[in-house]
Amino acid sequence: MEGPVCTLLVSDSDTSPPVRHHLPLGLQSLSQRSFQLRMPTPAQLETGIMEVEDAVMPLARLLPAHTLLATRDPLLRHLALQAVGGHAPGEVPAITREAIEALFERLVAQSSRHYSHQAPDLPPDPRAAAALLVLREILHHWQCTHLWLLPDSVDAAP
Repeated sequence: MEGPVCTLLVSDSDTSPPVRHHLPLGLQSLSQRSFQLRMPTPAQLETGIMEVEDAVMPLARLLPAHTLLATRDPLLRHLALQAVGGHAPGEVPAITREAIEALFERLVAQSSRHYSHQAPDLPPDPRAAAALLVLREILHHWQCTHLWLLPDSVDAAP
């Protein structure tokens, strides 16, 4: 998610090779364009939502029914664990869409207030706020019920 595009691998089964899809957005560019590299205001979050929807909606039609969303990305894993109270990665293999939505709603609520500091359970910087926004929109528009947390590497124990 760091470059100008996000790469997504989609597979119909454990045995079929994944198909690579690219989303025309990256966290740095999203946080720069929509958030001006600052923690977002409510209006900037709305702008970001529209930008992310434009990127994720076309791919929704190409995804197989009952698509599972899984990640090894350290930032997405960290945000997902924040959504469920910071459990250790091995304790929670899947994070519900509702938990991610609740974390995003807390970000929205905080963005509408003027705080001198960030709440510890919220994204600490604009890039992390952008990642949470992307994750929330993908789960919603691709109709995924969970985000599955994969081990850090393919060789790691489950």
